[in-house]
Amino acid sequence: HLDTTMLGRVGSPALHALPHALGRRRARPVATSVFSTTQRSSTGRQHRPRGGPPQSRHDEEENHRGPLLTTYERRGLLRRLRESRDAEDVAEIVGQLGDLETSREVVLVMSAWTRVKRARAALELFTALRARGEHDLNERCYGAAITACEKNKRSNQAVALLREMSARGLEPTLVNYNAAISACEKAGDWE
Repeated sequence: HLDTTMLGRVGSPALHALPHALGRRRARPVATSVFSTTQRSSTGRQHRPRGGPPQSRHDEEENHRGPLLTTYERRGLLRRLRESRDAEDVAEIVGQLGDLETSREVVLVMSAWTRVKRARAALELFTALRARGEHDLNERCYGAAITACEKNKRSNQAVALLREMSARGLEPTLVNYNAAISACEKAGDWE
């Protein structure tokens, strides 16, 4: 059982710790920069070589969160995540991604965990994100959580998520209802 307090600040430290908590070794960060000194990109964001000394407090925070990834590298990791069928590979990719930047990335990570039969990890991620309020959790995020409930035979939690969606003004889809019904069926809970 994963302790949600371990997820702490949702981001790289939490996501790096998740594979370790699942009994997997921590993924090695990828080399992401070819700059020999700190430089600014066209967006104004600082880039520095991986493993180089932090130049400011902001750099220390970036170093703590994980490697800086280019858009191209991030898209490649997300493509690998969608295609992955192995829990160890998913853990490695999630570790390399670092902070989840969009609700789309949240859904991809949760779906990947569910696909490799680690639905509990997907639910723990959703719970931590919801508690922190760092992401705008949309219908798809809730749908991924309800599907994880289905795979984990947690009918009560699936129904509670449907109610929570409605309370937040989100419209549950037919897929969401079917996943909740399937969760009830798998759990033998037809009341």
